[in-house]
Amino acid sequence: MLTREQRRSKIKSVVRVASGNFLEMYDFMVFGYFSAAIGRAYFPATSEFASLMLSMATFAVGFMVRPLGAIFLGAYIDHIGRRVDTVHRDLPHPVDG
Repeated sequence: MLTREQRRSKIKSVVRVASGNFLEMYDFMVFGYFSAAIGRAYFPATSEFASLMLSMATFAVGFMVRPLGAIFLGAYIDHIGRRVDTVHRDLPHPVDG
């Protein structure tokens, strides 16, 4: 049996995961909804079909690569530690100046 505090912690974790998944799927739904406009803006071609297919190909690549990034970056961050990763992201990048 879980204590009250353990149960509350588990519920918070589930809510965080569910909200993250919701936001990720929302991002993909918005991209899918606006894919025709994105195709016309970023992939101008003589054929509207070609523009739409290039836009959808971008969508597909993003959909397929995201889990791979989570696997590889997750393993790397678990190896070096999340605190170290956060500090590295806050340091100025040489390209930034």
